[in-house]
Amino acid sequence: MTASFHVLTTGYADTRVAGTVTLLVDGATVAVVDPGMVADRRLILDPLTDHGLTPRTSPTWSSATTTRTTH
Repeated sequence: MTASFHVLTTGYADTRVAGTVTLLVDGATVAVVDPGMVADRRLILDPLTDHGLTPRTSPTWSSATTTRTTH
């Protein structure tokens, strides 16, 4: 099986800012890369259902979050 890469939420800079959140699936490994600061966690969790995933049903769940509010 080939790994797949998906954009869950596209980053934005308006009255608020947030980075793009992505999903990597490779066999039983599921990784969500979240730079932080989305306005609502549903912006990440809702698109997961399009891929048949939830935090509770994913066999492996990883999240990388980095937030810098100094700039």
